[in-house]
Amino acid sequence: MNQEEVVQLLSDHEHAIGDLYREYARLFPRHQELWESCAQEEAAHAQMVLSLHELLKKGEITFTGRFNAAALKTSMSYISQQIERAQEGLLAPKEAYSIALSIESGLLENRYFDAFTGNAPPFVSLRQTLLEETTRHRNQIQELLTTIRNLV
Repeated sequence: MNQEEVVQLLSDHEHAIGDLYREYARLFPRHQELWESCAQEEAAHAQMVLSLHELLKKGEITFTGRFNAAALKTSMSYISQQIERAQEGLLAPKEAYSIALSIESGLLENRYFDAFTGNAPPFVSLRQTLLEETTRHRNQIQELLTTIRNLV
């Protein structure tokens, strides 16, 4: 897989996560604001990732080759299945939020953006923003999930 395909796959993955969160916003109106906010940020992440194309063309970042396309494709397939389940109303909040927590944690653990390296300020800023917002999503979802578990 070449570097342009990697960028597109990463962007598509962010879009898929946003689509899932939009379904959660619809399915779980009590927490609609959180899910809509996360969905909007995922859409912004997808656009940020696409900006890597330009940085690659300019030679400001390089492709490290450290990238597991199969794992990301598997994640996208899983997210697609969860979107279908949400559309069919087959997810309870606890399960849905556990799925979201797993996705956000996976993004942090798998370090997909280590596929690129560079010191260009736009890249450093982009990576930092993605890391901070993904960490915030994970923490918000974890807090919500803990609250739900304590109610049971």
